[in-house]
Amino acid sequence: IKPVSTLSINQSVPMISPSSLPNIIPINNISNQSITLDDIDELIKKNDEWFNRIITNQNETFSVLTQMVDGLSKKLNDTSQVSQELVSGMNQLESLIDEERKRIKQLNEAEKNKEMLE
Repeated sequence: IKPVSTLSINQSVPMISPSSLPNIIPINNISNQSITLDDIDELIKKNDEWFNRIITNQNETFSVLTQMVDGLSKKLNDTSQVSQELVSGMNQLESLIDEERKRIKQLNEAEKNKEMLE
């Protein structure tokens, strides 16, 4: 299992520390010891515990990652909606500016015509 170094959301991914793993008899010490069925049962039990912790941590990690993806997806959708609203607002502003330009142009032309008649 490789630890995740950084996350974009303030959540941590559960990880197994090496110290939480079961202490298994080192290979070089096996020749000096006689292995009994109890030893094998103990190793199987430790292996099952370790495997169950791995599965639990994997499930927790996937749950956290799923929550992060859901959160980022929501932020992306919110950002997209805000962007659409900004574009719509900019288009409205551009229309208002065009209308004001036309009005000012008409006023200037009317003023010119008035001056010409005088």
